[in-house]
Amino acid sequence: MIFLTVGSERFPFDRLVRGVDQWAGSGGITLFGQIGTSLYEPRNFPWVRSLPYREMDERIRLSRCMICHGGVGTLLQALSYGKSVVALARESRWKEHLDDHQRELLERLQGTPGLTVLHSLEGLAEAVAGALEGYRGEVPPPSPQRASLVEYLSRVVGGRE
Repeated sequence: MIFLTVGSERFPFDRLVRGVDQWAGSGGITLFGQIGTSLYEPRNFPWVRSLPYREMDERIRLSRCMICHGGVGTLLQALSYGKSVVALARESRWKEHLDDHQRELLERLQGTPGLTVLHSLEGLAEAVAGALEGYRGEVPPPSPQRASLVEYLSRVVGGRE
C-alpha cells in the first residue's frame, strides 16, 4: 500500500492531493490518503481528513511507500521505519504555509537514503515507482515509550497541555 499524508497543518495542500489523485486515476495503485484541511476531495482513492496518532503510525508502518509533505515529524517517523518516502514541500507562494521551512528542510535532507524530494508534481509516478523498487521491507516498530513521547510532545507543541 502507498500512504499519502499531508499532516495536520491548518492550510490546505490541494496541490499534492490533486496531483496524487490524478496519478491514482491511471489505475493499478493501492493508495490511502490523509488529506487534512485540503479542499480538494480525491475521487480515485479512499481518504480521511485526519487520523489519531496510533492509526497514523500503523498506516506508516504497514505502507510500502509514503507520499507526504515536508513536515519533520512525518519524515522522521517514516524514515525511522525504513519506509521509502516521496516528499513535496508546502510552499508559501501557493498559500500552503506561512513560510518555506519545509522546502528548506527537504533541501537539507536531499540525498538521505530512502527519501526522494520532489520540487514539483512532475515525475511523481517515476519517483513512487523508484521508491517502491527501493522498498526495504518492514522495520520493527520502535519501543512503546516512543509513541508516548510523541503523543506528549504533540500535546505540548499543540498547546493542549
